[in-house]
Amino acid sequence: MQDIKSSYGRKGIRVSDRCPTRAIRHHLGRVNVGTSVEDVLAEVRAEIQSKIDEGTEAVDWTPKMVSDTLRFAEWQHLENRAEYAVVMGASL
Repeated sequence: MQDIKSSYGRKGIRVSDRCPTRAIRHHLGRVNVGTSVEDVLAEVRAEIQSKIDEGTEAVDWTPKMVSDTLRFAEWQHLENRAEYAVVMGASL
């Protein structure tokens, strides 16, 4: 399990070691923090479905893995918003 701590005073998150946290962080680093959580999750779901449909992914996308991935994507997007608020001195 990965225990990931917030850098901005938010509650941390615990996800499976197999959760693609680096890929999610990389992807969400290019997503505007003003994007709704629902839109971010829809985009991540579509990407997961694409990987499943291709069948080339080494990851076994079990329901637990999908759940961990979506939870982490939401957490990371909100972490990015918290970073924005600190850097810009404003809130969304």
